[in-house]
Amino acid sequence: MQRLILLLLAFHSVPALGQYQYYGAPNDGMGAMSSMPPAPPPVSAPPTYPGYGSDMSYGSPGYPSDSSFNASSAPNILSYGFLEGGYQYQQPKDSSLEGSHGVALALSVQLFKPLFIRADFGWSLSNGGGRSSREYDFTSASLGAGLYLPIVDKFHLLAEVGGMYGKLDANINRFSFTEGAIYARPALRFAPVDFLELQAGFTVTSSDSFDTMIFDVAAYFRVLSQLDLGINVDLGDEFTGFTGGIRFRW
Repeated sequence: MQRLILLLLAFHSVPALGQYQYYGAPNDGMGAMSSMPPAPPPVSAPPTYPGYGSDMSYGSPGYPSDSSFNASSAPNILSYGFLEGGYQYQQPKDSSLEGSHGVALALSVQLFKPLFIRADFGWSLSNGGGRSSREYDFTSASLGAGLYLPIVDKFHLLAEVGGMYGKLDANINRFSFTEGAIYARPALRFAPVDFLELQAGFTVTSSDSFDTMIFDVAAYFRVLSQLDLGINVDLGDEFTGFTGGIRFRW
C-alpha cells in the first residue's frame, strides 16, 4: 500500500508535456522551432510613368530628346502665317520714268482653316536718273482675304480678294496718280521638296492708273526651321517689280 501511494505521488509530480513550449537552438534538429525573425513585408515597387509616344519625339520621361527640335517640328513651308520683308525694285513701263528702289512688307495670318487674311505694303523712290524733274516715289498697299484648298500636302490652290491702293508722286504732274481698286488673285503653291516652295499667281484689278493685270512667280528656300529666303517677280501691264528678302513662318 505504501508503494502504491509513493507511485501516485511520483506520477502527479511530473509536468504534462503540453504545459511548456520547447525552444531549441538554431541547429537543434528537425524538431526544433526556428528562432529567425519573421520576413519583412514586401516593398512595393516605385510607381511607373507612361513614356511619351513616338509622335512627341521624346526620349526619357520628362526630358525632350534632341530629335524633338529638328526641322520636322517646324511649320510647313506652305504655312499661311508669316511675316515677310525685303528689298523692292519697281520699273514703270513708261520709258520717261526710271526704276525705283525701296522696301516691301507682307503679313499673312491664318484665322482658321482654310481662311487667311493678308496685307502688303511697298514703297520705292527714284532719283530720276539724276534729273530732278523725273524724281518720284511710289507707294502701294493692299488688304485681302483668301481661301486655300490643299490638293495634297505639298500642293495648294488658293483664291484671294480684297482692296488695293496705289500712289505715284512725281515732280511732273502728268505722271502722278492716286487710286484705289479691288483685286482678285487665284494662285498655286507647290513644295517639290521640304525646303523649297514655288508660287505662281495671276491678279486682275479694277484700276485705271496702274496695273490691271499682274502675273507673278516666286520661290522660297528654307535656311532655318522657320526662316526662308525668297525672290518674287511681278509682271504687270504698267510696272515690272522685283522683290528679294526673308520670310519668317509660324
